[in-house]
Amino acid sequence: APAHLRAARSAPRSSPRAEFVPPPPHANPHRAQREALPAFGHRAELLRAIAAHQVVVIEGSTGCGKTTQVPQFVLEEAAAEGRPCSVLCTQPRRISAMSVAERVAAERGERLGAAVGYSIRLESKSSAATCLLFCTTGILTRRLKDDPDLEGVTHVFVDEVHERSMESDFLLMVLRDLLRRRPSLRLCLMS
Repeated sequence: APAHLRAARSAPRSSPRAEFVPPPPHANPHRAQREALPAFGHRAELLRAIAAHQVVVIEGSTGCGKTTQVPQFVLEEAAAEGRPCSVLCTQPRRISAMSVAERVAAERGERLGAAVGYSIRLESKSSAATCLLFCTTGILTRRLKDDPDLEGVTHVFVDEVHERSMESDFLLMVLRDLLRRRPSLRLCLMS
């Protein structure tokens, strides 16, 4: 089933300072698999919505490619346009953050910890070159304590937003307040 999206209206602004995204290698054995996913057919529509609106809700069935593809679409567009980009993508569970990061790094033909990484409690595979970081909700909540404006971050994806907990509800409230201070920050809620 195709992914559907709804966007909350907000005026776009210039992006904060972030790292430039290296383009993925040209030879990619996963290209055909990626293009077969339903999300790939909505790539242009999703990117337009994310660029035009500060908050976007992305809804799609399990296996449509929301989790692995949409953050990559954002990275690929930034790389193609030579724009800096830094994406944080939360996952509700540690194993999800690790396995999705591994899959996305493999799809990009890169080693884990370079452009794509993860951070979970007591373990991190990332570097100064990481521009797509998968992390648990708790890791992002703790990062917001130290960096309440998420300086340098251009996009935040909250995946599995329907899996509510006190921690995820608190994170959404903090992000709501942050969006008022950072009009250039893009928030994508995925379910």
